[in-house]
Amino acid sequence: MRPPTVHRGEHGGELVTIRTYFDLPIAEVDRGLLASHGIPGVIDDGNLAAMDGLLTTALGGVKLRVPMLERERAVALLAQRMVLTADDEPDERCPACGSEDLGTVRPYVALALGTLVFPLFIPLFPFVLPLALIRRRYCAGCKRTWKPI
Repeated sequence: MRPPTVHRGEHGGELVTIRTYFDLPIAEVDRGLLASHGIPGVIDDGNLAAMDGLLTTALGGVKLRVPMLERERAVALLAQRMVLTADDEPDERCPACGSEDLGTVRPYVALALGTLVFPLFIPLFPFVLPLALIRRRYCAGCKRTWKPI
């Protein structure tokens, strides 16, 4: 593990990078969590990532920085949030057989694309397009499909 990167900040002392993200909204959520517990946080390179997501990878991610004195408490809060969100996610299962091997299908995409292939049916495309947007859940175990909730 690399030693923490230290910068001077306006929040009382040196700022230390505690986590790096490749998704700016998640970094903002974590910064808000820290702020709600009285820990000031700064997101570096967030503006560049908001302008162009490809820059996030080139910059090595968006960095969440906190004052060095608050580092341990901030790391503990973020670790606790990660544990809670991992356990709270609901498991989706097939309503018929209970399988977790699920997927999403769009049953009418071929029909919509078929209207574009044959010039005679092109005028029907605006009427068929909404059908192409319909999504259904699919169970690989029992081959059943249903509308997602």
